[in-house]
Amino acid sequence: MIYTFINRPKNVSTDLIFGIIEIYFRGKYKAVSLSEKELVIRKTYKYKYNGWDPFLKQLNSTDLVCFKVLNNSIRFEVIVWKQILVLFAFLILGFAISWIIWKQTFGVSLLVPSIPVFITIAIKYYEVKKFINREKTEISERIST
Repeated sequence: MIYTFINRPKNVSTDLIFGIIEIYFRGKYKAVSLSEKELVIRKTYKYKYNGWDPFLKQLNSTDLVCFKVLNNSIRFEVIVWKQILVLFAFLILGFAISWIIWKQTFGVSLLVPSIPVFITIAIKYYEVKKFINREKTEISERIST
């Protein structure tokens, strides 16, 4: 979970904040869950269904976004547990292939698949931080006006 905080104006209600966020993300994201203090939105995909397209959907780092209203701030977080699970599965698969099939040592078997996984994590982290910073400025401008 990668998050940042947005300053909350004192005279703006939680319902108004969630309404502004939903209007801002209309067309790109849809509301999945809404409670008194939390709004969870999920990215919408526009693709034709021909039997294979849903399986070919890219695992995007900004699929699931959550907003939590606190006392004097709004917590804006991107939930990335699916991506972490997929990368962990690749790490285990790479370890198993290099240790069991290629008969490498334990250290080499752990190092070889972990290098691309850590590079991917660094790239995805940078993309998510860039997304968060871009959206944070837009949302904070809309909420404050």
